[in-house]
Amino acid sequence: MATAAGRPLDERVRKAGLLSRLLNRPELGAVAGAILVFVFFAVVAGDRGFLTSAGTISYLEVAAQLGILAVPVAMLMIAGEFDLSIGSMVAAAGILIAIPIAEYGWPLWAALLLAFTVALVVGFLNGYVVIKTGCRRLSSRSRRCLSCAGPR
Repeated sequence: MATAAGRPLDERVRKAGLLSRLLNRPELGAVAGAILVFVFFAVVAGDRGFLTSAGTISYLEVAAQLGILAVPVAMLMIAGEFDLSIGSMVAAAGILIAIPIAEYGWPLWAALLLAFTVALVVGFLNGYVVIKTGCRRLSSRSRRCLSCAGPR
């Protein structure tokens, strides 16, 4: 068996190039997609303020808000769970903040406290139902989502 620099040479082990190693990384697809979307909007809407500092602040503000919501959902997905209740809870919290302020004249801090309290109670009930009944997490959260949506 031939040796190179004192190590055995195996035909099954070959040196991969930089491009090959990069293409095997799963996160490269997300980065490439983000770059393609940015380039597309820079070409299409670049003259309408997309590339200005105000335009950049505008889309980065929305991205930050979505990122704050996406991180816990991603952590659940990594753990093997799937939670659909975030959409209904965001909507319910918005309603629980807006209605007391606009209709009843509550101060902002009180409406925020109400929204946080209701969100904590709903989360506790979701966890309690899952632990005590042993039912599937997705189905219990889906039922709770419908109860948060209210009558139509």
